Amino acid sequence: MAIFNTVRVGVDAHWLDLDSGTPDGQSGYRFGSLPRGAQFAGQRARGWAGELQVSGNQFGVVFGVLPKEFLVQNWTGGLRIGSPDGSLKLTVARDAVKDSLLSHAGAARSGDRASCGVVSCPIPARCSSITAGLTAASTASVGGSFLHGARVADNWSAQGTAGAYWRIVKTGHGGLSVGVNATAMHYDRNLNFFSIGHGGYFSPQRYLLGSVPVSWLERRERLEYEIAAGGGVQSIQQDGAPIDPTQSRLARGSLRSRQPQRGELQRGLPPGIPRRAAPAPRSVRAERTTPATSPAGPFSSGSSWT
Repeated sequence: MAIFNTVRVGVDAHWLDLDSGTPDGQSGYRFGSLPRGAQFAGQRARGWAGELQVSGNQFGVVFGVLPKEFLVQNWTGGLRIGSPDGSLKLTVARDAVKDSLLSHAGAARSGDRASCGVVSCPIPARCSSITAGLTAASTASVGGSFLHGARVADNWSAQGTAGAYWRIVKTGHGGLSVGVNATAMHYDRNLNFFSIGHGGYFSPQRYLLGSVPVSWLERRERLEYEIAAGGGVQSIQQDGAPIDPTQSRLARGSLRSRQPQRGELQRGLPPGIPRRAAPAPRSVRAERTTPATSPAGPFSSGSSWT
């Protein structure tokens, strides 16, 4: 709905149905305070989420709520200052982390009698992020996030993306474009496991990505189509993580000053948190590209307020 042809107001409702599946006991990773290889009922969360968006030429505002059926109630919101297509804009947003059911909706298991932790308490792990980003000249962006969750260790991240493209073949209705994109990302702590205190979201200490997208775009009177492809390389480095980063000081300085003991660290990338592949080159028009590699991105796809 448009108001005076200058402000757009939209209301969205989304049905969310998250299902983690049932573990078969073959995993080498822990869930909550359970031992490795434990079997338990599958996790599921579903319900309606709502969002209100108000967008103008120089500002945008969004507010939303996640399903009340989730184990912990959560809300989202955001503010944009500057034109969506302008050379400079600032966005600040609070959003849910959608990497896994644990980070998005929370997870709990009443049969676990541990004294504290996400699977033994009615308060589950569920992460939110507060993110600020600055986009300049529509070809580069920098941003940072603070992540906080119930029964989850706090975290912060920084990320940057830059890209450019060139039209190397031009026709009367379009042409062939080639681009270059680069992304770098850093998280203070590795919290991508599923034991007590972890958030279950991708949080590398170093993430580097380079890609070369290629696209052919044609515009006709009543038809527009684009064929896009590309290739890229990436590098991921992750630190070991304590089983419970909220209770152990091993997460900070003590592990750096002595040899860690057996059982103090978890290493590797657990199943369900995939390594981030090079983002699909939906367009080599880099000035319209947002950093899709950030798990704590400040807005969901399809948002009109940004």
